Amino acid sequence: MAEKLINLLPERFSKINEVINIENAIDSIMSMAEEKRDELIEQFNVDTATWGLEFWEKQYGIKTDVSKDYEFRRSRIKSKMRGCGTTTKELIKTVAESFVNGKVEITEHNDEYYFEVEMVDTVGLPPNMEDLKVAIEEAKPAHLNVVYIIKYNTHNIVGDYTHRELLPYTHIYIKENVLTKID
Repeated sequence: MAEKLINLLPERFSKINEVINIENAIDSIMSMAEEKRDELIEQFNVDTATWGLEFWEKQYGIKTDVSKDYEFRRSRIKSKMRGCGTTTKELIKTVAESFVNGKVEITEHNDEYYFEVEMVDTVGLPPNMEDLKVAIEEAKPAHLNVVYIIKYNTHNIVGDYTHRELLPYTHIYIKENVLTKID
């Protein structure tokens, strides 16, 4: 905040109650105005926007769903921002990676009119798989189909562990998470 106004006045005014009260009121209003200004500026950046996300969504033709958290909504907006222009393999990869938070490989099968999205270092179904599908659907050319390849732990992987080592985990956890041996 800027220097208090009372400090800019001659010292003799700093002892008058009416002047002090007026200056305190002005300082309070200025402080609130600065907070509101800072909050408004945050809305111009997708990464810090909150109530302004609705405007970003409108700009990119995304239906606003206030039941979703801010991070999800920001991901959708960023995905749409990246998706502007010509759809390429790299664009699809970037969009997918923004949802999976991991490495993704795209394999094109142009003769058969489809491509594969493979989660390379993610085990199990990503928690926001439905949102990923929607984002890919929005970004991809309409004539192409998409196949998702998701890794799960197989018996060969789990077979390296004893029953005692796996006992604390549920079957779904074992199937869908990276397992590490504890020495």
